[in-house]
Amino acid sequence: MLQVVEERLTYVNTHAKLVTKLSVELMTEMVPQLKTKGAYQVAKELIQAAYERYHERFSATTASVATAPAQESRLESFVIYLMKNKCEDSLLSLALWEQFSMPGLGSDTTSLVSLSRAIADHLKKFRASNPSTVTELETWHQAYHNFRLSAFCFIKGAEAFQAEKFDVALDYFTNAYKLSVKITEEPPKVYFLLVKSTYQMD
Repeated sequence: MLQVVEERLTYVNTHAKLVTKLSVELMTEMVPQLKTKGAYQVAKELIQAAYERYHERFSATTASVATAPAQESRLESFVIYLMKNKCEDSLLSLALWEQFSMPGLGSDTTSLVSLSRAIADHLKKFRASNPSTVTELETWHQAYHNFRLSAFCFIKGAEAFQAEKFDVALDYFTNAYKLSVKITEEPPKVYFLLVKSTYQMD
């Protein structure tokens, strides 16, 4: 089921929260390396490991595009959404550092706290020296938010249509359409690809 987060968080934290399980898993795997390497070096290796994991998922879904998978991979992760839209490596890198900067990820152990601190320090420096990249990624966060809402409205519309609640379905489909148009017309003006779904309407 599509998760649309309505909490009062920034889009950065909202989108990072979608992949909390993966983030904690990868961070935990990196902890042993802190015994022999500095926290910043381990953080860089963490980002690389996350990139490789996402790229593997991205490649798998791209290869199986004709099979119409039940799960739309762009809804799983902001990073995969960026990959699907062929964004530059600088945006992917920033998105990954942001993913692991979500408050609370590294609060379980002293080792994770040191890793989280290294991530936060790097992110602070990067944002200060690359304001244009930060601003560009903010527009992508907004586009991704609208994309998820559009998908949510489409799915709810399909469900209402199946239940013969045609007025409700029309409202949801109309909102999905408006959000789709907004994605293509406002920065970064994303080419809107239809959400793949196995949902069938009679």
